[in-house]
Amino acid sequence: MPSKKERKGLMQEKVDVQIGKRGVTDQIIEYIRERLKAAPFLKVKILRSALGEGTTAKQVATDVAGKVHAKLADVRGNMFVLSH
Repeated sequence: MPSKKERKGLMQEKVDVQIGKRGVTDQIIEYIRERLKAAPFLKVKILRSALGEGTTAKQVATDVAGKVHAKLADVRGNMFVLSH
């Protein structure tokens, strides 16, 4: 798990993956799995159109982390960081 300073630095990096209006699809999950194999951390942005009524970014982030078997390092606004 990254330290608080490392998490802050990660949130300032560019976005690696965007979850769009189709939401969390099998293709997105597979892409995130592949990217996590190549990098220790992955920054994901959830577009507002991907958040359904009553769904929060934290819920989506937790769902994605569970599906790719990764750790949820940080959630801020509509962005989150995964680590393996």
